[in-house]
Amino acid sequence: MAQAQLTSLPSAAGVLGDASPRTTYLGQVDAAEASLVARCQSGDPEAWRVFVERFQVQLYNTAYGYVQNRTEADDLAQEAFLAVYRALPSFRGEARLQTWLYRITVNVCLQAIRRRRPATAELPDEYEDGAARTHTPSWQAGPEDLSLRREARLRVRQMVAQLPAKFREVVVLCDLQDLPYEETAAILRISIGTVRSRLHRGRNRLKEMLKDYFHELEAAA
Repeated sequence: MAQAQLTSLPSAAGVLGDASPRTTYLGQVDAAEASLVARCQSGDPEAWRVFVERFQVQLYNTAYGYVQNRTEADDLAQEAFLAVYRALPSFRGEARLQTWLYRITVNVCLQAIRRRRPATAELPDEYEDGAARTHTPSWQAGPEDLSLRREARLRVRQMVAQLPAKFREVVVLCDLQDLPYEETAAILRISIGTVRSRLHRGRNRLKEMLKDYFHELEAAA
């Protein structure tokens, strides 16, 4: 990610308020994160640099799960960090910090997707270890199967990007980001039952979209 752009945001004046310490309720945040947030809220640029380094992979992977494009994911992660920076003064810790960050990033991604025309997501040239993980069909992994595994991962991720937004967001968070249902529900502000229902329907749509492709793989095996 373009760290230079993320870590060199303007001074806190006009964005994070004045540089004086404030009393902040951070009931859902552990002591180390509470201290880091408080320092960011007081306008400490070094604290912001540490904050970005700590959470940039999380925000990037979330964005990548939505758009399946490295350049666009990087841009969206930077946009999400800017939104986080602007919202930090109002963060009081009623939710877990990770949940709050996911929620902002998801909103940024959904807004970006709504702004653009529907299109097939661009696939990366190679599978990134840093990109969000996804589930693939199981078979014996011989040397000749490695390329098939890679292709299957790419195809699944491409299809995820084509799911309707309400199914895509739960598949990204639950299956690609491995978040529990409870946290996904908190991020999206929906019930756990709705998470389960949308995840079930999203997975079924993926199976249908990928059915012919996996039949071809099985026939070729």
